[in-house]
Amino acid sequence: CYFLRTASYDIPSEGKSAFALEMEDIKIVERDSSYKSLVMLDEIGKGTSAKDGTCISISILEYLDKNHIKTIFATHLHEIFHIPVSFNNIRYMKMDYTINDQ
Repeated sequence: CYFLRTASYDIPSEGKSAFALEMEDIKIVERDSSYKSLVMLDEIGKGTSAKDGTCISISILEYLDKNHIKTIFATHLHEIFHIPVSFNNIRYMKMDYTINDQ
């Protein structure tokens, strides 16, 4: 089972903020994913303060780690990597790029 969560947008006609929609998606991921799943999450906590977004992201990562759910987690919240949290199954990786103007 694959889960992909990337976009953030408001739905004013339904009275839902981007954050509310994001939390609904996370609820589905936590309810329906298993160790056989691949979850891809991008920019969790968008629209929150950096501190709140970091706390939310850490709690989601703790759940995914505890339940051995394979995840690709992209974030701009680099504070996550400086918080003393112990994960058993998570590795920090980063991407870099080079532009060759020839």
